[in-house]
Amino acid sequence: MAQNSYSILPFGAGGIAAADNSGTSVPAPRWYSGTAIPTAGTYNAGDVMYNATPGLGSPLAWMCWSGGTPGSWSAVFANNGATLTTTATSGTLTNGLRLILLNPASTGTYSLPESSANFPGFVMTIKNLASGSVTLTPLAADNYEATGIAAITLAQNGVINLTSVGTTFWYKAS
Repeated sequence: MAQNSYSILPFGAGGIAAADNSGTSVPAPRWYSGTAIPTAGTYNAGDVMYNATPGLGSPLAWMCWSGGTPGSWSAVFANNGATLTTTATSGTLTNGLRLILLNPASTGTYSLPESSANFPGFVMTIKNLASGSVTLTPLAADNYEATGIAAITLAQNGVINLTSVGTTFWYKAS
């Protein structure tokens, strides 16, 4: 994982050489490239790991939001404004999408995407367009409302807004 030699500061018009950051009180963000969230090494808040193998539904990058070894990281998606409409009757929903429209022929059962892969405060809207109800279940490592609720049922034309807190929890947004 190679670090570049430039960092962008909020007040800068472009890149400032990392060696020229002597007047700042916060370490300038560093840029890396890799295929996953780092599991080793020491990172600062604001450091970015660009995804070397991006694709639809996968993160563009990961950002360190709490420095440490290896720090706490959240995914950054390039397709946050994208909408997914699916006619499949089951499967795990795509991560990083703001709007998901479920449109199976009658009913369906779906797994929610991994909550911790999203940044804290990420809101995902799911609407049921099916003629019957659909069921949403958290992945085995996740929870809904931090109470262990096993499933969410959406009636026909039902809508739910879910918020990730950047951990293993999805919460119903008000």
